[in-house]
Amino acid sequence: MKYSFVKLTLWMLISVTIFSCSKEHSIDTSAGGTGSGSVSGTWNFAGLSANTKSDVSETDGTDVVRAITTADYSTTNNKGTITFATNTFTGTGIGYDLSTTAYGKFYTNGVLEDSLDMPFSFTLPPGNSSGSYKLVGTDSLYFTGGFIAIGLDSMESKPIGYKYVISGNKLTLTSKFTNSFQEDDNGIMATVKQSADITVVLQK
Repeated sequence: MKYSFVKLTLWMLISVTIFSCSKEHSIDTSAGGTGSGSVSGTWNFAGLSANTKSDVSETDGTDVVRAITTADYSTTNNKGTITFATNTFTGTGIGYDLSTTAYGKFYTNGVLEDSLDMPFSFTLPPGNSSGSYKLVGTDSLYFTGGFIAIGLDSMESKPIGYKYVISGNKLTLTSKFTNSFQEDDNGIMATVKQSADITVVLQK
């Protein structure tokens, strides 16, 4: 049982940045400042950062096993542009590198049994995307899909909402992401909870 759980958790160490496309999820756009000015025009992609957490638990008989993993990262070698028109956007050549370490802690019945560090890196090759968005209130943008890939996700990302603020030539978008679902781990159902604080920076 513990062996299969460890396998699942190792998978979660990587997928903590994926934010599953097929599971129930929600976005809280309460993070960030107030919007000002128009986002219209072409912006250079200046980077993406995220603070992520994954909490996986299973019950086998009387034992409750749990793994909590965290990974924080900021992208490098950022490439591409995003052009905002009225209610639509186009991403051209968006790509980046990321390198970080995921930290995992393993518990049985609430007692810490083990921990591990797992370095990993990823390159998102330049790609194009397009979609629609709408202004919510005066300081939030809601994208119906396909905005900027988060971690290992594809460019066809799911809907996401951001608070935004424009300061000079910089557009900063912030979001709080939550996701919960169940995963079959060799016949035992694992409860998975994911969360992330996400910041995207664009510049003219």
